[in-house]
Amino acid sequence: MPIVRRLLAGCAILALAGCSSGTSFSAPIFTSTPTASATPTPTPVPTGPTRVTLPQGRSYVLANPAPGKPRPLLIVLHSYQGTWERLDKAASILTRARAEGYVVAFAQGVDQSWNAGGCCGTAKQRKLDDVGYLVQLAHDAHRRVQLGDVYLLGFSAGDMMAIRALCARPDVFRAAAGAAGNLVASCHSDSPVRYLHLHGRADNIVPFEGGRVDWLGTTFAPVRDLPKRIKQQAKGSTVKLVTHDCGHVWPTLASCGTDGLGLALDFFGR
Repeated sequence: MPIVRRLLAGCAILALAGCSSGTSFSAPIFTSTPTASATPTPTPVPTGPTRVTLPQGRSYVLANPAPGKPRPLLIVLHSYQGTWERLDKAASILTRARAEGYVVAFAQGVDQSWNAGGCCGTAKQRKLDDVGYLVQLAHDAHRRVQLGDVYLLGFSAGDMMAIRALCARPDVFRAAAGAAGNLVASCHSDSPVRYLHLHGRADNIVPFEGGRVDWLGTTFAPVRDLPKRIKQQAKGSTVKLVTHDCGHVWPTLASCGTDGLGLALDFFGR
């Protein structure tokens, strides 16, 4: 896969929420044709999942950064009140993505939450710059490992955050895929985006038909309208919707007859 494209400097700002007045993250620059001075020197890290602390204080978990040719980076975003371990166990992400040649990084939301715009928890209440955090994560992983394109994979609120980051920084993130989320922010973008969405028709947390979910303080649009909503705001985008019979879960062949991770990796590889 081609080397990751140039990242624009500055803090990403969406229409529904601005950058936090607290910790901010400046965007890095990745060169598409690195020179000897611009090419980062990989920092040796153990091959197992390792917690990495960013200069701004937040952290993420980086797995399998063994040296070698540039490989794509898959950034995984957990659900609201969820953990990366739980999501990895449900979807076998680390084992399967590594087998496909990806470097895997598990992002960590503050208080297990994400500021996806209209959802959810501490990150939304504090208006944290989670887009900036994900950009900085990509920059830090690139410093440690020679990387190609960067992809996002999320579940539930992590899916919502993946959509927001993709729409805000298509220059950084090549594509995104996710399950059981929805668009709860603006997706106005000068560039088209590529997004795969998986959703259970029996989902009662982020309802397929849409509606108000009081405990989240969020009103969701119908899921069937998601492709149209994104394409109206980001012209020329590719958005695919796959439904299954389950509820608010990560879909697998065994549980739902749908291999969610396989579909996501196939979508990224196109």
